[in-house]
Amino acid sequence: FVCAYVYVSTGLFTGSVQIAALVYSTEVEIQFRLNQFKTKADVIDAIDKIPYIYGSTNTADGLESMRTDLFNFR
Repeated sequence: FVCAYVYVSTGLFTGSVQIAALVYSTEVEIQFRLNQFKTKADVIDAIDKIPYIYGSTNTADGLESMRTDLFNFR
């Protein structure tokens, strides 16, 4: 995945950065949430396990899910 390469090559894992991932096509699936993993190896392993989801490209629902499910500070 491109996101795993960007994550590793930019040195984002400083302890102050939180990573979350979701995939979207016809449906949206959260793969992992912010602050779910504590080590760089765990994040990379989780990214490597993200499946390819077939279907249409539903960007609107993907962005809405990020806003309401991943960035919800309640």
